[in-house]
Formats: sequence, C-alpha cells, structure tokens
Amino acid sequence: MVAFLAWRSLGFRRWIVPFGLAGQVLLSACSHGGAREGGNYGDGGTADLRTPHDLSVMTDGGDPDDLSLGSDLAMSTDLAGLGDFSAPFDFTVPADMSLPPDLSRPPDMSTRPPCMRGTGWAAFRFHYSGSTSASIDALGLPDRSNFEAVPARSTSFTDALHGGGIEIASGNWILIRFSVVGLTSIRGATLSVYGRSYNTGASGSFDAWSPIYGSIKSPTNSISNAWPYTWTSVDYSGNVKVGDAPGLTGIRLYAGPSSNDLVINTVELCLDAT
Repeated sequence: MVAFLAWRSLGFRRWIVPFGLAGQVLLSACSHGGAREGGNYGDGGTADLRTPHDLSVMTDGGDPDDLSLGSDLAMSTDLAGLGDFSAPFDFTVPADMSLPPDLSRPPDMSTRPPCMRGTGWAAFRFHYSGSTSASIDALGLPDRSNFEAVPARSTSFTDALHGGGIEIASGNWILIRFSVVGLTSIRGATLSVYGRSYNTGASGSFDAWSPIYGSIKSPTNSISNAWPYTWTSVDYSGNVKVGDAPGLTGIRLYAGPSSNDLVINTVELCLDAT
C-alpha cells in the first residue's frame, strides 16, 4: 500500500511520465527509420523484421574520415623533423678533418709480423723445407708487388738430416727482390741468415750485395760448419733507404770466405721503420 501511494504521488509521476514518453518516441523513431531506410516495400512486409540500418554499424558509427587523424591533427610538415633540425653538413665531420689516406695506416701495414732477430718488424722472412722454392713466413712490407726469393742458378735442397736448406756455392746466390715503397722512415735494418757452412773443413760467411749501395758482409768465418744451425746477423741499415727504386731494391746473397759454400735454411730482413 505504501509503494502504491508513492507511485501515485505527484513527484513520482512527474518523473516517470516524461521518461516513458521519451522512450516511446525513441522506439517509434527507430522502428519508423528502419522501415524507411532498410525496408523493401515489395517483400511482403518483412522489412520491419530485419535488422534496421540505424541499429547496425553505420558509416557514421564506424571509422569515418571525420574521426580519423586528419591532416590538421597529424604531425604537419612544420612539426616533423625538418632539414633545419637535422644534423647539418657543417656539424658533421668534414672530409678535411678525417684521417687522410697518406696519414692512415695502409691495409697491409695493419699487422706487422715480429722479427726473430733484430729490432722492429719483419720486412720479410722465408725458409726452405724440402725443395729449392722459398716458403714465406712473414712479409710486412707495404708494397709486396715485386717480392721474390729464388736461387740464381740451379741448386739443390740438402743436409736434411740437420734441418736442411739450399746449397749456395761456386758463385751461386739467392736473388731477393723487395720494395720499400710506402715507408716514410727507416731507422734501422738487420739482415740475418740461419744455416751453416757446408764445408767440413772450414767455417764461412755471407755477402749481401745491393745493386744501389754495394756489399755488406758478415765477418769471415762467422758461420760455423758445425751443427746445429745458428743465426748470423749484420747491420743492413746502409743498404735500405726511403725512396729506393723498387726495380733496384734487392739483395744478392752470396756465400763468403773461408768456405764459400753454405747451406741456408732461413733469411730475414728486420726493419725499424714506419
């Protein structure tokens, strides 16, 4: 009884009645709009049973252009990263501030092989093992284009029992060609020979002759005829200079007194140079 009296009260009716009228108007509009927009008046009256267009996903309820990120809301050109906000050329490292080629380290100078004898790095080192063809162990020169190490005349690999090497005797020599192109400073050079005299009755020596500067010789009898093989070195700085022409930079390696007969296993030129 109390709920019924509350419903009959004036305040409650003033609130619920407009709401009910508005709901009726809304339902009427939806039903009427569906028949008008989606109906097919020749379908036997079934159009009002279909899902009306105004209750489906309409164009204006989807992703219309006016709800997308329009050009006025997108990042415009004047807010994007412009050329004047990017790193200008005058802020980059200019070519004249980079390391020029003549001051950079050439690719073939990136790894300088160590010397076995002397100070610096190995310009070249080669040895003989089983044949008269040289096996190159190290080649640290910037210019390797004309390097070679060959006997001038026919010879043989000998003394294999004690390590072995090629025999240089009777005026024969090893022709060594190389180049110092690319070096800007040579502070010192050491030429070393590993082997022995092949004369059972006498020790020997070697003569390193340059077509530009002449001979630099090891002391007489500095190479023993006994085993094992030993290293014999000379200061070769006077025969290797910056600017030497590649066609004339080379060594003729002869056997010297007393025996004039050597078995040469290994030859190395060590440079203190840049």
